[in-house]
Amino acid sequence: MNPLVKNYLLQIADATAELGEILAERQETITNQQAARDALQQQVWSRSKEIAVLQEAASDYNDLKRANEGHREREVALAEGLRKVLAYTRALTEEVRR
Repeated sequence: MNPLVKNYLLQIADATAELGEILAERQETITNQQAARDALQQQVWSRSKEIAVLQEAASDYNDLKRANEGHREREVALAEGLRKVLAYTRALTEEVRR
């Protein structure tokens, strides 16, 4: 075989081997980046679900707060009414004892 052709063929073989190594490295990089992207995508989906739940809770908060305030006002009114009933009961008990 012609030494010049043989030399070119060796150079081509070496270049092909180097390209194979480079491609293997790039494939590993791509695989790692895809795994990282998938992990980030999972985090985004998880956070999206958390945000949706928090938004729903936040939308219910004002209604719940108003209802709670109404219950507290009724509780205060009931407590005041019970104090009056207790005072009347005590007054009646005193009148009955006399």
